[in-house]
Amino acid sequence: MARFRSEVGPAILAGVARTIEKVVFLWNYCDELSIKVWERERRFLSGYDFHPFTKGAGKAGLDLHSGTIQCCR
Repeated sequence: MARFRSEVGPAILAGVARTIEKVVFLWNYCDELSIKVWERERRFLSGYDFHPFTKGAGKAGLDLHSGTIQCCR
């Protein structure tokens, strides 16, 4: 893991770490979903195919911006 020096306080770094955990969770969910669809239907999912599965994720507790969710799809 890369190390860097920062003038940012530990509270902000903890917030960044929580955001990273949420993004990794969403990324793994999308990856697992695409693998299941590939095994079942032998096709790749596009960003539009992911939309019904990620709709409402920001309000459901991930607290990620919609742009971040779209980038993970």
